[in-house]
Amino acid sequence: MEVLTYLDGIGECVSLAPVCVVDGQFADIGGVIPKENSPVDAIGFNAGYLADIEKAAKLYNPKSPGIVIKPSVQTTSSIVELSDTFEKASAVIMPIRL
Repeated sequence: MEVLTYLDGIGECVSLAPVCVVDGQFADIGGVIPKENSPVDAIGFNAGYLADIEKAAKLYNPKSPGIVIKPSVQTTSSIVELSDTFEKASAVIMPIRL
């Protein structure tokens, strides 16, 4: 186990997190990232996955851990954006059937 250090815009440590380094090749996620947003009436997500995204948002921006969810359609992945003052990160989350 190693320790990941999060730095703010001026290089000061704002948070630490334990991480495990995974040796291997990452999957090509280009095929699951939606190309465009489409309006939807309702979309369901696994609450546990949203809780994990909340934890990541708090590590990424402890002062204001907000997220933006960009849904495409009910049956394909949505992009979740985490941001702070200087940086932006994205995650992909799959919906559940309603």
